[in-house]
Amino acid sequence: MTKRRKLREIKVGCEVLILLPDSSNKLTVKWKGPFKVVEKKGPVNYKTEIKEGLQKVYHINTLNEYIRREPDWWKVDKEVVESESQRDVEMERNSEEDEVHEIATVASVVHETNESEEVQQVKENMNVEL
Repeated sequence: MTKRRKLREIKVGCEVLILLPDSSNKLTVKWKGPFKVVEKKGPVNYKTEIKEGLQKVYHINTLNEYIRREPDWWKVDKEVVESESQRDVEMERNSEEDEVHEIATVASVVHETNESEEVQQVKENMNVEL
């Protein structure tokens, strides 16, 4: 037994690809399918439905689980892109407001007054940029 081997299992009802000989050359194999797993026949053998009514048993080494893609997976959703860009802008705006608040707090603590003219100018400049 190989130390690095992993036990694989396929659930009944899953779709699989089967490694089968090519129709043009019996020594060339290709993944074909997807086919549905109907029954588990032992620890490594699975019965699959090839055609309606035709079922065959294959070893797990010749099976690969098939993961179906969502339809139109390559299309970009404009709403998602717009909401992400708006969220980024809001995050930048919030971080700038936090910086202004921190600057004002530090300045008021240093000068021990409410707000100096410099702090007010900084706030005005930051509001203009927003």
